[in-house]
Amino acid sequence: MNRVSRPQAIETRALAGFLVSGFLTALLPALLPAWGFDVSTDYGFVGRHFLAMVAGMVFCGLVIPRWFPRMGARTLLVTGCGVSSLALIGLAVLPDRPLWRLAGIFVLGIAAGSLHSGLFRAIVRAWEKAPAMALTLGGVFFGSGSILAVLLVSRTFFDWPVERILIGLAVVPGIFAIIYSRHPYPVASFASHPKVVKQFQSGAAVLFSFLLFFQFGNEWSIAGWLPLFLVHRFGMSPAVALEYLALHFAALTVGRMLIHYLLPRINNWRLLATSAATSLFACTVLAATQSRFGAIVAVMLLGFSFAAIYPITAEWIGQRFHYYHPGFFNGIFSIGLVGGMLAPWMIGELADWAGLWVIMTLPAIGTCMVVLFLCLIWMNAKVTGE
Repeated sequence: MNRVSRPQAIETRALAGFLVSGFLTALLPALLPAWGFDVSTDYGFVGRHFLAMVAGMVFCGLVIPRWFPRMGARTLLVTGCGVSSLALIGLAVLPDRPLWRLAGIFVLGIAAGSLHSGLFRAIVRAWEKAPAMALTLGGVFFGSGSILAVLLVSRTFFDWPVERILIGLAVVPGIFAIIYSRHPYPVASFASHPKVVKQFQSGAAVLFSFLLFFQFGNEWSIAGWLPLFLVHRFGMSPAVALEYLALHFAALTVGRMLIHYLLPRINNWRLLATSAATSLFACTVLAATQSRFGAIVAVMLLGFSFAAIYPITAEWIGQRFHYYHPGFFNGIFSIGLVGGMLAPWMIGELADWAGLWVIMTLPAIGTCMVVLFLCLIWMNAKVTGE
């Protein structure tokens, strides 16, 4: 019995790490109102918080493969969770000054990068056994972590000072650091494999990377700015605006669970076309509506419309690249996450001179780019016969 249950427990713990990934990624949108940006119009500086997060993730992505190519999954997971917990505590106890805060977020980005590297090493066994189920469970954990981060901040917004909120948030990754320190994981390094290197340099891999870059950018353009948009546009309280963000993440997570069961039964291209059209419609509704009910409908529509693209793309990646290697998938996923954090930064810079209406414009443009890359992927498959 133990021989059967032990691998299953390892796989579940590995996939549960995506809860921390979603938790860390959703922290910035949740914390911005707590740092007083609900009453600020310095949108450019708000956007630079996301840029600091991206810088940390990119720095980690450059350092780990070069300096620590054979670092184990457990070391990376413990480092990612532990450093993120310490970074949150540091943000709580250090002076609340712009440069200190950006430095803390940079460290948080490094921690997130380490965590993602460890996760894609740790889920090898789960992916090899059932890729579709691993993808679905990872997405559910990621969405659950995002919801948890937002709700923790919204429920304590008016009762706790921001320093206490940060220390409370630090508990979650701290618990996972302890859990991961007590269990080993399969050995899977980023040592180069000729087939992997060739695949990652192929045209299909580049197209998939750009597709996820723009799709994650769409998702986090909305998620990153939704609370501030609702506060400034509808005069909502920050706590209520954060609950709307949690509702958006819930729609996104439930939508991806439904997509898992719909994929074998519905034509993928038809589903993607419906998703793109719905997201454009939802962006228009959110930009034009004057009521909170319209905002709720648009927020949920955006969550459901964004839900289909990542699972379908990941399934295509699995079919196109039969040789699984954690470095390959971590690279594509990381490029997507970088896009997800760069888009809110760009919105901040643009909103400084054009206003908050660009929050709805950029995701609409991004959706058009996603459709373009879907067409290019289809053409590439026809030309290469893969």
